Formats: sequence, C-alpha cells, structure tokens
Amino acid sequence: MKKYFCLIVFSYFLFLYQATAQEAEDYAYSTNKTSSLIVLNNPTVLINAGATNITSAVTPIGFEFWFMGVRYTSFTINANGAIQLGTNPIVPAGNAYSIPDVARIIAMSSGDRNATTGAVIGDWRVSANGGVIHYQVFGNAPNRTLVVECRNMNLNFQSTSNDATFQIILYETAPLPNANNRGGRIEFRYGRVRSSFESNSFRIGISSGSNRNQFRGVDISTNPPTSPITDDIIENRIGVGVITALDGDTDGNRRVFVFEPPYPNAQAINLRSACAGEAGAVLLNWENTASNAVGSVLYRSTDGTNFTFLTQIPRGTTTYTDRGLNVGTVYTYRVFSVTEGKLCELHPTAQLEVDLSKSGILKKLEITGRPVICNGRAELETEAGYDTYEWYDSQDKLVASSTNPRITFREAGTYKLIARADSLGACVSIGEVTVTECCSPVLVLPNAFTPHSTPANNIFRVRHENLTKFRMQIYNRWGVLVFETDNPEEGWNGYFQGSPAQADAYQVVVEYTGCEDGKIIRGKKQGVLNLLE
Repeated sequence: MKKYFCLIVFSYFLFLYQATAQEAEDYAYSTNKTSSLIVLNNPTVLINAGATNITSAVTPIGFEFWFMGVRYTSFTINANGAIQLGTNPIVPAGNAYSIPDVARIIAMSSGDRNATTGAVIGDWRVSANGGVIHYQVFGNAPNRTLVVECRNMNLNFQSTSNDATFQIILYETAPLPNANNRGGRIEFRYGRVRSSFESNSFRIGISSGSNRNQFRGVDISTNPPTSPITDDIIENRIGVGVITALDGDTDGNRRVFVFEPPYPNAQAINLRSACAGEAGAVLLNWENTASNAVGSVLYRSTDGTNFTFLTQIPRGTTTYTDRGLNVGTVYTYRVFSVTEGKLCELHPTAQLEVDLSKSGILKKLEITGRPVICNGRAELETEAGYDTYEWYDSQDKLVASSTNPRITFREAGTYKLIARADSLGACVSIGEVTVTECCSPVLVLPNAFTPHSTPANNIFRVRHENLTKFRMQIYNRWGVLVFETDNPEEGWNGYFQGSPAQADAYQVVVEYTGCEDGKIIRGKKQGVLNLLE
C-alpha cells in the first residue's frame, strides 16, 4: 500500500510541475487586421520554387529564442510552411502542431483530405510561379527579429495558383532594460490567402508537445478569430476561395496573430559562490523570487562584458556547480528568471565575479596514515605547503588548527580538513577522513580447570581484549550443551543442571566480533577443556 501511495504522490507532483512549469495558456493571444508584411530586402532562401514534400536544412535563428520555457537557436521548415524549433528537422510531410515532445510553430497548414469527399489531396507546394520560402534577421542584439516568409504558396500540390503568402516572426529573448519587451513573442502575418481546395483540417497553432498545457490553436470560424485552450487540436474548415479571416491584400490591412509570453513577475537575486568540494569548480546559488518563472538561466563571461549562455536550471532548483574552470581566470556570472519566453531584468545582486585563486576549492587533499585509534591515538598526515591546517568535527566545530600537516586524533569520528595558504586567499583545499576505534581482538581459551577442588582455578573463563560481541558454548562428549553465555566476563562453574559435571574433556566454541585494520571482523575459536577432579 505504501508503494502505491508513494507512486500516486510522485505522479501528482510530476503532473503539478508539468502543469505549472510550461503553460501554453500563459501566452497572451491577440489579433487585429491593421498589420503589414515585412519587406525582406536581403533574404536567404530555405526552399526553392516548385518544391513539395521537402524540408530545409537546419538553420540558425540568429539569436536566443525561448519557447515554452526552452532555449532554441535553430529551426527547420518544410514545404507546408510548418516550422520546427531545434536541431531535429521537421518531417517533410509535417502539417500539425501538438506533436509529442516537438516544438512547432504553424502559421497555417492543412491535412490531406477533402472536406466533402474525403479524397486525398496531398501536401502543399512552393509555387513554381514566383514561390519561395526564405528568411532574414533584422535589427541588432538584443532586439533582433527573425522573419520567415512563405511567399506564393500552393495550398495543395495540385494547385496552379499562388494561393497564399504569410510570415512567421520570432523576437529575440533577452533581458531588459537593453532589450525591448517583445522578447519571445511569436507573430503570424498574412497577405493574400485563398484556397483552391476544400479542407476540414486547416490548422494554425503553436506547441511544445501533445499534452493539453503544451499547445494552443486558433479558431478562424469566429470573428475575430479566437485562441481557446482545448483538449484537441483545432481543425478549421475552409472552402474554395478567399479565406476571409486571414486574407489581406494591402499593408495596413493585414491579419496578424500575436502570442506574447508573460514577463517574469520578479527577479533572480542574491547570486553567491561557495566552495564546490572539487578542483576547478565553483558552486553557485541564488534566489529566484518569480512565482511565474519556469526556471533560472545562467550566463558566464571571462571578460565581464561578453556573456554566453551557460545553462538553464529548472524551477525549484537554485544551485549549480560550474566545472572545468581555470585558476587565474576571473569569471563573471549573471542569473535571470525565465518564463515561457522572457527573461527578467538583471538585478544588481544577480551578477557575481568568481576568482578561483581567491575563493573556491582548488583540490582535494589526500590524508595518509592509519585512521584507527588503538592505544589511545591515531596519527595522520596530509600534503605539506599550506600556511594553516584547520580540522573540524562532524558538527563543524574547530578541533585543531596548526601549521603542521601532521595531526593526532584521540577520539573517533569524521573530520574535515581545510588547508589555507595566505597567497591563495580563502578556502583553497579540503580533505576528509573517518577515524575509528579499532584494536585487534585477543582471545585465549584455557585448557583445564578444577571446579570441585582448587578454589583458585574453580571457574573456567576466557581471557579477552577488544571484543565487541561474544558468545561461548560448552558441550560434553555426547554433544549436549552444558553451558553458554554472551558475557565474556561470565565463566562456567563446572555444574550442569544443578549438579557437578563429571570429570571429562569438553568442547568449547566461541564466536566473536572485533576490529582489524579499521574493518569489522567476525571470528570463531574452538578448544578442548579438561574438567579435573
């Protein structure tokens, strides 16, 4: 029952994380019909005229773009006008959003069956008459935009007319105040939009997966078009002719759909560094106070000016160990809250310089010697060359500090070492050792005693040292147990069942536990005991 309960609780929190970490409904949707197409004056061709059932090469976006809480720097597009973010190319026939674990942005596409007859009508085509899919990056960092234009598209590979032109626009994700507030925005802008065929699966939408909270579509059957949150993909029905909800013949009168991610409602603050416990590494920690953030983003610089993306940390985690660093290089870190598509403004306490020659862990020290206390002490040694050696117990209490790399312990326990050198600043090298109390066991079995005559030798006892567990059993020649004890101080008085045992040879069996070279050992010793008159 406990296993099922844990599974249910884990599943609940996993669902809760997924449901709150990346929400398609957090994108603010808006639309108007007062937009214009952007003129591409120096575009790069992705797919040429006449192409169908083809995918472009993986292409750089030209900047960082966060979508549904994930950073992307590349994309592909196919002849259906469907974009997929990331380095995995979209399939040539891809025409739908809401695909598991795939980030897709689709300004318009359609299925492959006629709305009335159900006949297969096939993929779209880049028109052979002036058609092209091309792109251009506009602006300067941190306010760049990517415009991908699908010009003169045949909305079915059998079409002979230039049915549609549309643009997908992505806005660079970057922190304010240097960046504008449109970072992470997605826009669909439409020019002339007509269809030569009927379809009941005309799709417009964005998605990062197939779960309900991972996609969002557009319903063009309403006026103006809406973007409700639905359980399934929105399949619009279109007929032959002008698609009125999208069509716009002149600039200033063109349809645009805008998907705007939320801005972080608070900043990441109090970025700090600490000893990471390993060479060439630093442990970073901070506070992310944004309740709508999907996580935190770290950037790093070696000149304090030019920062590159380091990593993204999921919501609920605010620590990161940066490894592979060089002593002598000064690293500058910045941390930001990130939502589905936007970074917060840099807080004054969210930038930090780290110099491993002044802070952090340079190396782990080897501690040599025998970490075993026997006869009252254990003598250990570590690497020489440091100015001070500080030893702390498991409660972080300082127990010894000296300039000597040698140390004597008289109590068992786990001890931490911090070795400091004035020339290297604080906390430079560390070590740890566990000291145990461990002396070799001693066990001697006498071979005779006189319980019924000589008072000085009338009790049979073993001689022992350093035993942690003990069990002794004595048997007569017929295998009958005549005496047993768990106490090494307790001996046999020579009686059995209330009467003196007869003079004879008896078998003694002792099982014991002790310590040898810092390890627990278990032993067994046997002998013959002569009971004399």
